[in-house]
Amino acid sequence: GRWRDAELLRRACRVHARVEQHRVRGSRQTIAAALAALLLGVFALGAASATAATFPGGNGRIAYSSSQDGNYDIYTMNADGTDKRRLTNDPKSDTQPSYSADGSHIVFASNRAGNYDIYSMNANGGELTRLTSDPAPDTQPSFSPDGAQIAFVSVRFGSWYTDLFTMSAAGGEQTRILTAGGIEETPTYSPDGRQIVLARVQGTHKNLFAVDPTGAGLTSLTATQ
Repeated sequence: GRWRDAELLRRACRVHARVEQHRVRGSRQTIAAALAALLLGVFALGAASATAATFPGGNGRIAYSSSQDGNYDIYTMNADGTDKRRLTNDPKSDTQPSYSADGSHIVFASNRAGNYDIYSMNANGGELTRLTSDPAPDTQPSFSPDGAQIAFVSVRFGSWYTDLFTMSAAGGEQTRILTAGGIEETPTYSPDGRQIVLARVQGTHKNLFAVDPTGAGLTSLTATQ
């Protein structure tokens, strides 16, 4: 609700302030940890153990991340909450699942290799594939409508903040398409795939923007200054 959104924004701003303090001190490792905490939502409110649900257009099941069995793994269930299935089982955290538009694949963030990277798998949990392996945390993946591309955010190339990246759904070259000078969050493709909508935190303000998948045509959608 409205209170939850306000509280999340206050927490995001506090993380942003800590990032600014560490930027001055030059502690890149601490910055990455702070940003990973923000981007992965480990500041979740309350005692709820399920987060980051996503609803596909293909098979009608909901994918979500839950710690119900001890650590965060990826699960699916029917839209009415029945037939819950655990798709991943790793001692580390698997979180932020996102379905492909046809419901055949799920992309997610995991630190199972020591650092948060992007992984994909079939909707039944098979054919797990690691798509990124950068020392910086890669998080918040999202499929394009045609399933060919994935958008995500990461801290790379000496940046103190998160930037927007895209890559092929099969992995390979990752392209930075937007350099924010702030914290980029939750990239999501438009239904026609012609734009990516994202949130950007700068100072104490959080606004929505739209940008072409090439990085051109950045447009502010909200007017908070």
